[in-house]
Order: sequence, then structure tokens, then C-alpha cells
Amino acid sequence: MACTRNYQLKLGDQRTVVIFKALAKEFTNDEQPIKNFLALMRNQVDNKSRFITKIQDEIIKIKQEPERRRGFMKFELDLMDARREGREEGKQRLVKFLSSQDTAPSEIVAALVNVYQMSEKTAQEYVAGYMKAPK
Repeated sequence: MACTRNYQLKLGDQRTVVIFKALAKEFTNDEQPIKNFLALMRNQVDNKSRFITKIQDEIIKIKQEPERRRGFMKFELDLMDARREGREEGKQRLVKFLSSQDTAPSEIVAALVNVYQMSEKTAQEYVAGYMKAPK
């Protein structure tokens, strides 16, 4: 398995990886479900879409499971603590937490852009620096 844009990047884990640009604005008619999904990721929900309604229903189910609910609550509390402790430390904690949950770097970048209003380029550089740093 390899990245189709950079064949030197070997993934080797038998997954199919799809990367979405969450802020994309141009879509064909066939891409309407993706457009609605990306809007959902930005909290701009289209409640007319059955696809989005199904996703929202599944999110509600997941959040109602006690173990996962605790995880979400812990994550939200960690974010609140991080904001109180300072913007830079908060960014570090967010990246560390998401990395520990095996979150894809592109999703970590999206979280930094959304939470800290960073430019995508700055967020990418921040995540790249974190990934290179010794743990």
C-alpha cells in the first residue's frame, strides 16, 4: 500500500486511507454526501440529508455508551483544562491526546485549525514538529 500522490510513502498496513479537505467548497452532484459529511464535521449540519441523519443517530448511540461517554467527557475536560493552562500547552495536549488515540495526522491538523483557528499550513508544521520530537 502506498500513497497515490507520493509513491515513496509506503503505508503497508492493508488499510484504505481517504483524506478529505474539510473546508472544500466545490463538489459535483455525485459528491453531495461528502459535502454534507464535511459540513457536519464543521458543525454546519444539513438535517435534510438521510446520510447525515444516520451519522448523527450513530453519534448519539456512541455517546450514550458509558465507556465511550466517559472518554468524550474526559477529552472535553482535558480541552477545558488545556485552555486554562495556556494556548501553547493546550495545543501540545490536544496533539498528544489525539496521537495517543491513533488519530490520523490530517485529523489532528483539522482539530488544530478548528479549535485554535490556526492556518492549515501552521497546523501541519506544528503536527510535523510534534511527530518528529522524541516522546
